[in-house]
Amino acid sequence: TAIRSAYAFMAGAVTPSTQLLLQPAFLNIGLYSAVPGATGRGVIIADLDTGADTCHEALQGVVISTFVAAPDDIAPENCATASTPVVPGFGHGTRVASLLRLVAPEATIWAMRVFDNSGSAQVSDIYEAVVYAVDHGVNVINMSFGTSTYSQALQDAMDYATAQGVTLVA
Repeated sequence: TAIRSAYAFMAGAVTPSTQLLLQPAFLNIGLYSAVPGATGRGVIIADLDTGADTCHEALQGVVISTFVAAPDDIAPENCATASTPVVPGFGHGTRVASLLRLVAPEATIWAMRVFDNSGSAQVSDIYEAVVYAVDHGVNVINMSFGTSTYSQALQDAMDYATAQGVTLVA
């Protein structure tokens, strides 16, 4: 009974989807002990990724923006159907946004699409998304990607965000 009660409390405190709690790695990152004290209330998190599925029960109300200027500028993972093409990176942004919602259930999440349907991102799109996010009041920018090539433009965007007090997570 105590375990069921604790699980019900966590599920209610963390997210509208109890299925999100069934992730073994959450113990490793200290999620369960952090949730009662950190809700994300008043925080805006910009997630630079592939977009997000705003039809997912845990992602209702997520703000969608795209910085991909191409014929595929609509993220296929947003409200996908059985006929939606699965492209490289499909679902990554939804998974990451779901984790952000889990860790900070009361935060405002912006799913900022910088990866196109080929699974690639342009530094210029990332730069533009970072500057836009900073200029529009985000507190945290999450970037679940990497690069093996140095970019002064990317460094400039990170420096700009840091100078404005934005927390960068990569």
